[in-house]
Amino acid sequence: MTARPAREVLIDVLRAHGTGYLFGNPGSTELPLVDELARHPDLSYIHALQENTAVGAADGYAQATGRPAVLSLHTFGGLGGAMGNLTNAWTTRTPLIVTAGQQRRSELPREPLLSGPLTALAAPVTKWAHELRGPDELALIFDRAFAEAMNPPTGPVFVSIPIDVLDAPTTQEARPPAQLCPAGPAGRLDDMAALLAEAARPAQAAPGGVAIVAGEAADRAAEPLARLAETLGAPVYGAGFCPRNPFPSTHPAWAGYLTLDRTAVGATLGRYGCVLVVGAQAFLLYDTGSGAVLPGHVRLLHLDSDPARLGRNEPTSLGAAGDITASVRMLTGHLAGRVDRAAAATRLEAHRSARAAHLDDLRAIALARYDRGPIDPLAAAHAVLEALPPGGIVVDEVATATGPLRELHRSDTSGRYFFCRGAALGWAMPAALGVQLANPDAPVLCVVGDGAAAYSIQALWTAAHHRIPVVYVVLNDRQYQILRDGLRHRGGASVASERFVAMDLDDPAPDYVRIAEGFGVEAERVSRAEELAEAVKRRLGERRPALIDAQVQGSR
Repeated sequence: MTARPAREVLIDVLRAHGTGYLFGNPGSTELPLVDELARHPDLSYIHALQENTAVGAADGYAQATGRPAVLSLHTFGGLGGAMGNLTNAWTTRTPLIVTAGQQRRSELPREPLLSGPLTALAAPVTKWAHELRGPDELALIFDRAFAEAMNPPTGPVFVSIPIDVLDAPTTQEARPPAQLCPAGPAGRLDDMAALLAEAARPAQAAPGGVAIVAGEAADRAAEPLARLAETLGAPVYGAGFCPRNPFPSTHPAWAGYLTLDRTAVGATLGRYGCVLVVGAQAFLLYDTGSGAVLPGHVRLLHLDSDPARLGRNEPTSLGAAGDITASVRMLTGHLAGRVDRAAAATRLEAHRSARAAHLDDLRAIALARYDRGPIDPLAAAHAVLEALPPGGIVVDEVATATGPLRELHRSDTSGRYFFCRGAALGWAMPAALGVQLANPDAPVLCVVGDGAAAYSIQALWTAAHHRIPVVYVVLNDRQYQILRDGLRHRGGASVASERFVAMDLDDPAPDYVRIAEGFGVEAERVSRAEELAEAVKRRLGERRPALIDAQVQGSR
């Protein structure tokens, strides 16, 4: 076979795996790859000004498509600069192929400029990390990387590429990707069905019924999960900090999201006799405390594609690992004839009616606050969602308004609301770019706090440069509101002295309108909820990137 540069083989491997975008911020060790891209305009390089922005955009694209996104970083420092959003990708289990250029192999013993232990740095936030030892293993290693990123549990993988490897000749060629079938249904589903059926017909005096908690691994199983909920008459809760809406919020079974507070989670789920967790950690908490989250009378069942999650933190009556979609379908089949469908329908209708009344009350409160200026956070959440067209997508990183945004968001499908489960700031602005690239015909609205916006404001340049029509709404209260609230809750020296150290962003206040315009993005400022709704609707209709600086209320 004819030898050719490994960089050409790398392009063939990426194409074979369906890669359409390469997200990155280039440097000297990536020049062979960047030079090769000049011959391949079909593989679009999404240019970020900073590594964390590149990672966030790749993360959004991978989450929205369900396929690995490919990321090119620059050496040891560039990989270090990407760590914030790599921790988010690791926590969310986003399938990423992360690469970084390394110095020439022959020079590494002398520790030249830009070199470093890349695989050691990447190891804590990736499933697998490898440094190429020569051009002949490139095709094999990248095939392995794609498989590793997608095998449950999905997640980022890392490949370090010495600069001389890309230019070195190889006779190895790209191979057709392996057709990998998902694992089959979990075992003991008939036993799980028996336990669910028993809980669905409780003794009248005891807490009973079933609640389902759905997580990020269940969002592509929303249709069979809906059939299971209807069969059991069970409400479906979103897991705390779920990175994507795992279930259509317009479905009668939808119950909203759990919080990260153990007392609140226990009180919510303690009303049931059985809780079935599907594709999520059971349970994600902030202040974990001690002891089980669920009251003793509640039986916990857990279905996941990752066996390591089963029985890990909570007393579990039965845990089963397997493909979630296939398992949920089989579980529903096993319930046939075991549950009174009329009684299940009655329970579901009662739940739908109670939730509809709750949402009507919440909307009424929001509308009553429309005349306030600066904008009330609840009114702001209502305004942006009222302006979002059907099929629109929300990318959220605004701590003080996330609650009402999640409660009021309406979608007929899963995967239309994205959130940062890892909670490292600076994710949403670039992630919205990747979500938009994956959904070119859908309007994408990114709602972000002013503190989070400051972390990744460079994403605006990438939006303008590539003409990615995300509309950004910065809910701007000129402070770290959620941290100030935390200090007030502590009741310590900050409250006693009324001196809140490092909480304010108003001396000077960042001017997000001028910053956006400096990056080539149209921008405006609003201070009333009606103005916000009108601006969001207009900007989404224009189909070009824009920023709206919404002045919102905050406590001082």
